[in-house]
Amino acid sequence: MYSNEETANEEEKVKLCKDYFFIGCFCLPMIWLVNSVWFYRMAFSSRKFNGKTTMRKYVTFSFAGFLFWTAWLLAWIIYFYTQRLECGIFCDQLMYLYPVGTL
Repeated sequence: MYSNEETANEEEKVKLCKDYFFIGCFCLPMIWLVNSVWFYRMAFSSRKFNGKTTMRKYVTFSFAGFLFWTAWLLAWIIYFYTQRLECGIFCDQLMYLYPVGTL
């Protein structure tokens, strides 16, 4: 893996972007965020190279996946904390630390 943009050629960068996308598919949305931020400038620049459309696709899907997971997690947190008391003992058993107001 390369951390410096100048040391890797374009094919290696496209492969690395693709690898980050598929690693993020294993429920790791932060990898998708890193992939989107790290390769955004190269994928959407005016410079032409082979594999630019592939890299643009993976960067776009990575960002969309990150947004989806963030929205899903936020919705779950809001639902869990607002509906915890109505859910009964099951929701209390999901918690490690019991907040004030347990059943």
